[in-house]
Amino acid sequence: HRLNAVLRDSSLADPNQNLSQIAYSHGFADQAHFARDMAHLTGMTPTALRQRLAEFPPHFRLRH
Repeated sequence: HRLNAVLRDSSLADPNQNLSQIAYSHGFADQAHFARDMAHLTGMTPTALRQRLAEFPPHFRLRH
């Protein structure tokens, strides 16, 4: 549930937001735990996912 909340959080795409602060605000004890969970679920690190979000802003993504 925590990771799903992070994925819906618009601050994840903002390069000015600190990833460890985002992780902490969603209940992760540290950024390493956050990164492991993110990689396990999405196959991408938080940084890689952030770069992908920057390439494909929400208004360009398809909704199912």
